[in-house]
Amino acid sequence: MKSFDLVGRFFRTLKDLKFKQIIFLLLRKIQKPYLFNPKSFSKRKLKSEVYFGPESKSSVREKNCFDFLNKEKHFRNKIDWNDEQDLLWTYNLNYFDYLNSTDADHKKDFLRYLILQWIDDNSVKSSVAWQPYPMSLRIVNWIKWSLKENKENFELDRSIQQQSQWLSKNVEHHILANHLIANYKALLFAGFYFKGRQADSWLNKYKTLLIKELDLQIFDDGGHFERSPMYHRTVLVDLLDIINIYRIYNFEVPAEFNIIATKMLSFMIDFSHIDRKVPFFHDSVFGISPEYKEIIDYSDKLGIVANIKQGNILFSQSGYVRLRNKTINLLMDVGSIGPKFQPGHSHASTLSLECSFLGKRFIVNSGISTYEPTNKRIEQRGTSSHNTIEIDGFNSSEVWSSFRVGRKAKAKVESYSRSNSVIKASHNGYNWLKSIKGVTRYAKISENSIEIVDDIFSSGSFSAKGRWYIHPEIRLIGSDDRKMQYIFSLKTENGERLIAINISGAKCSHLEESEFFPGFNMVKKNYCLTFTYNGNCNESVKSNISLLE
Repeated sequence: MKSFDLVGRFFRTLKDLKFKQIIFLLLRKIQKPYLFNPKSFSKRKLKSEVYFGPESKSSVREKNCFDFLNKEKHFRNKIDWNDEQDLLWTYNLNYFDYLNSTDADHKKDFLRYLILQWIDDNSVKSSVAWQPYPMSLRIVNWIKWSLKENKENFELDRSIQQQSQWLSKNVEHHILANHLIANYKALLFAGFYFKGRQADSWLNKYKTLLIKELDLQIFDDGGHFERSPMYHRTVLVDLLDIINIYRIYNFEVPAEFNIIATKMLSFMIDFSHIDRKVPFFHDSVFGISPEYKEIIDYSDKLGIVANIKQGNILFSQSGYVRLRNKTINLLMDVGSIGPKFQPGHSHASTLSLECSFLGKRFIVNSGISTYEPTNKRIEQRGTSSHNTIEIDGFNSSEVWSSFRVGRKAKAKVESYSRSNSVIKASHNGYNWLKSIKGVTRYAKISENSIEIVDDIFSSGSFSAKGRWYIHPEIRLIGSDDRKMQYIFSLKTENGERLIAINISGAKCSHLEESEFFPGFNMVKKNYCLTFTYNGNCNESVKSNISLLE
């Protein structure tokens, strides 16, 4: 990329940041680390039964052997808590989620050893271990562990106090979004866990800040403003934990927390596939956020009940739509990249969709397998990895590095009919190209079929590609590139059913082997149906996806 283009991309990335983000980023660069050394502290007495949920999956295999993100590592001697070469894996090591795993009761002695080992190994200068986000999760997990153990452990409590004081001076105002909720949650937990003037100050301060931040981050339709179904579930469980800690200490739960939790739970239920696992929009894959049933069970225990809707739903604030009948479940991204000041988990996937037939996923976005700043990460965030239209080989939004976005597509719902199961939406992500005037997608479901029409409005020549990524469990029966007709087999509880895809209006189409990324460090083979069209003016391509009798 030329220097001029790099400067332009950098400007387009920075211009949407909040001023406070830049200020706090600069402050983080110049501030000197200072380790607080609490001499004494006291703890608040428990008032109610201690339980938390959901439990994390087992990740401690044996002594000094851990399995995170579908990758196992064995430390021969000393545990490396600060390996920056595999940052997300190291983050997970430092979270200490395994203290609250399904098999934690059988490994108490070793888990207690790990806590003390972390305290011995990590000074304030530790590069990863003392970063605010893993610290926030660790504080919460250590407090959960201590509350369930209900035993005095001075070294553990002293470290929680020390880390909480450090975190209170290093809140991630430069990142914001879900990181800020994690920071505030940890400090609220510390405010409950300890007793005294400082603890009361944390409790009151971070209750107020959480109410304010949740009001900003959670839309009226219940969606989280980062627009990732995976992070939506993570933030929802954070909120359920917050409600729970109020219960444990017999404090009145602020009404705002219950109201927002109800909205979030309703959104999670309503915007999902029939299999109840996360849809693959933006940074979303399996194995990171808690499972659907675990969240439902936890919510039930805390008295949070969803308001479930039937049929078609337009989530106008969150920028999603669900078209659903007895046979088909279609989920579509009709929203803008956002939030503009923190689009780190956004993909160039505007107007992409996923669909299920008879409860089985059929068309899916490609998923993600890494957060590392590699070409693979950029490719997985790119338009070509999603079920939408790509023009002239460019991404609809200017994704780069691991979590950066320069130029951002703005989407608009042109029309929606709940009764007719129809949505039409547009975006301007390619309007910076001289000839392109806009892109629209029309989607309609009927009893057994989906009709999708993609229109490109142009005053000059262009080349475009559309893609349909097929779920790995779907079997190819037959294909005819000349007729642009393709037949697939879908396994159901009642036997195999055939699904046909017919393309019309394209110059050509072809089926090729591709890759599907259901989780971090995971890949499966699947099919991608690509249709191509070249135009000198307005062009329209229709895709018809039908369940055959």
